[in-house]
Amino acid sequence: MAAVAGRVVPHALLAEVTGRGEDELVAAVEAVLAARLLAEDGPDRYRFGHDLIRETVEDGLSAARRRLLHRRIGQALERQGGAAAPTLAFHFAAAGQDAAAAGYLERAGDQAGQQVAWSAAAEFYAAAAARLEAAGRAAAAVPVTEKQGVALYRAGRYAAAITALDQALAAWREAGTPRPPPGSPAGWPRRTTARAAAATSSACWPARPAPGRRRPARPRPAPWPSGKDSCCCCGPRAPTARSRTRAGRWPGPGARPGTRRCRPSAPGSKAAG
Repeated sequence: MAAVAGRVVPHALLAEVTGRGEDELVAAVEAVLAARLLAEDGPDRYRFGHDLIRETVEDGLSAARRRLLHRRIGQALERQGGAAAPTLAFHFAAAGQDAAAAGYLERAGDQAGQQVAWSAAAEFYAAAAARLEAAGRAAAAVPVTEKQGVALYRAGRYAAAITALDQALAAWREAGTPRPPPGSPAGWPRRTTARAAAATSSACWPARPAPGRRRPARPRPAPWPSGKDSCCCCGPRAPTARSRTRAGRWPGPGARPGTRRCRPSAPGSKAAG
């Protein structure tokens, strides 16, 4: 049972899952400690010395026994409270209870979203939707797919967000709803915003080129504004950023020669007149 529970196993979990008496359980634990398969990790926990030991013991169990133990461990952790949602989802998924695993996967996605870990939230939502579809609850998977699309959108993965929201919209249409319910993330505003963001992202920076080809250079703005290409006292010349004022404008007729922004023309030049 300890090999299925994980590398660190609390004593209370062992007692609840095995159902043995306190004396019998302590005797069994002492035998395992003497064989150096487990080691004490604090006053009420036990730890495997190496993951290979735990994996070897777990591989020696039949598939039916592993499913049974995962289900009992998940139920015991539910009764005790305080267990992490991903841990409960793992045990119920290994036990073959897809509906219960999907609920905890969705809760794990909500918790990741509260911590602004949108990529992890999208992965949890995708796994929850897959578990619901495997359990034959395709209608319940649609809102989870919408959450996945929103998480992908907030993570900046616009193309994947569009795909997820389009899948949710298609599911609503198959259910007989021409458009999602009001306030649904799969609604038109969210999809339109995601498409616009994806188009802007691709326009600002070209896609990754094929192997062996260089990426085209990013377009740069002009170094000076167009429309005025002559100085007030030096005549026509190529404008530079140095010849502009701090506000980005060209010097007016009252500019004084000899300043930093405008140089006086040489005697006899056309500008000197």
